Amino acid sequence: MKILFYGFGHYHIYGLYKKAVEDPEVEIVELIEEDDTLAKRAEGMFNIKIERSGYLEALKNPSID
Repeated sequence: MKILFYGFGHYHIYGLYKKAVEDPEVEIVELIEEDDTLAKRAEGMFNIKIERSGYLEALKNPSID
């Protein structure tokens, strides 16, 4: 399953992100957060790179489930 994460403003998303990373059947295609403060917080917590924009374009990707 290919998924996109958009928005890291609510802490419940962190648990979902951790489960997705651990699941070998899940491929995380995009990580997007438009708020710079929230993006930096998530990047620091997970040592990841988050895009600051582009969710509308990413949602056009037919391979995302």
